[in-house]
Amino acid sequence: MSLSDLIRPDAVVHRIRARTRDAAIDEIGAALARLPPVIDAADVQSALRDRERLGTTAVGDGVALPHTRVPGVPSTRGLIALSEHGIDFGSPDGAPVRILVAVVSPPQAGGVQLQALGAVSRRLADASIRARLLAARGAREVYDLLVGPEPSSSASTGEGGPPP
Repeated sequence: MSLSDLIRPDAVVHRIRARTRDAAIDEIGAALARLPPVIDAADVQSALRDRERLGTTAVGDGVALPHTRVPGVPSTRGLIALSEHGIDFGSPDGAPVRILVAVVSPPQAGGVQLQALGAVSRRLADASIRARLLAARGAREVYDLLVGPEPSSSASTGEGGPPP
């Protein structure tokens, strides 16, 4: 699954207001539910909170990947939200979370959800992408950075380009 299939341009919250994990879950759950086709926000928020109670979805380096499966969700959808101040998600490295990418899927879409989480993880493994996301001035810039082309390994090695 590509990131542009998972996250649409209208699925960006440039700066969330939340200062706590529960408030962040509620804010991103409500934003996910508003994406067309609209689904019940309370169901999404409750499912995200239940998942978070099982164990933190923070993965380190200021990133959390809240995710869940919800009956009534027609297809896997994602949203990115940025926190200016950082939120305590109980991250393994102790770092406050500033980049949240939430994913909700229908109950039967476990494989698709894992593919989506893998794509997000690969993209956010790059420290320069994380830094550029946090420095972005608006939602469109955040979207373009997240779903934009991945840096080519040949570009960094100097191989594979046109002959000199």
